Amino acid sequence: MMPRAARTLTLAAVAALLVAGCSGDPGGSADADGDNEQQGSAELPHSGAPAVEDPIVADIAPYEDDPCRTIDDALLAEAGFTYEDTAADTDVQGDPICHWHASDGSSYGVTVMVSNTEGLSGIYANHAGGGLGLFEELDPVSGYPAVAASQSDARDIGICTVAVGIRDDLAVSANFTVGTGEDARYEDTPCQGAHELAEVVVATLQGES
Repeated sequence: MMPRAARTLTLAAVAALLVAGCSGDPGGSADADGDNEQQGSAELPHSGAPAVEDPIVADIAPYEDDPCRTIDDALLAEAGFTYEDTAADTDVQGDPICHWHASDGSSYGVTVMVSNTEGLSGIYANHAGGGLGLFEELDPVSGYPAVAASQSDARDIGICTVAVGIRDDLAVSANFTVGTGEDARYEDTPCQGAHELAEVVVATLQGES
């Protein structure tokens, strides 16, 4: 396995590139006369993305200011995740992201994808345009549609990103990096780790909506 610092950089790149090209124009184009409307102005959802039937209406502003609030510590511990420290940051899209680092070398990250105003539709459109190396529809996360998606498929080095549509116009992503210890969880199934982490995120957001 990679050293933690290198894997953290790889994880940040994978998470950021997930939304590259997803905001504004997800793949459509308009001619000079405007006869063909861009997909970016289409009604949501589009591009095959499922509708979010029970949108979470929590105010997102507090999570933009403090993305580490997207996970409740008690719920995280209940799900079996531990950590030693956290670090809040923004990705290359300007989206707020929080990283949690555990003693076994594993790390978790949650991004509130505010730059992508089309939610999962933007990700589906990115996939349709050939922009993603990994795209796999997953079982819903607590009833919310979810996909494993990233520009490059990093599952072979223990990294997976799962995006969850919490509203038609907003998604959050949960990133999981497998630890380096002998007892590392999800060693061969990083997307399962990301999926379970996403369940904690949804439960936290539901509790504040």
